[in-house]
Amino acid sequence: MFAQLGLRQAGSTAIDVDTLTATLAQPQPQPQRQPGGLTTLQCLARALAGVVAAAPRVVPIRTAALVDHPDHLGARMRGLSDLRTLIATRGLVNRPVGQEA
Repeated sequence: MFAQLGLRQAGSTAIDVDTLTATLAQPQPQPQRQPGGLTTLQCLARALAGVVAAAPRVVPIRTAALVDHPDHLGARMRGLSDLRTLIATRGLVNRPVGQEA
């Protein structure tokens, strides 16, 4: 994907960060469509989502910092539970950017 968008460093699989930054900084009143009908930003979002989803990592679990405020703790736990459910059930990586369930 990055190669198709011209965002690779010459002779490498590394992303050319300067080109990527310049591409994202350009105002595009009518975004240029890439193959598949997606804008450059949508292509990048899809590619980055795939990279993030494919990179398993361990997230440390810490005790809550708001033990003196049980109402805040409850809201935090509910938010965390909702986020986990959303990530586990929506399959966002395979869904085109901008299309909500």
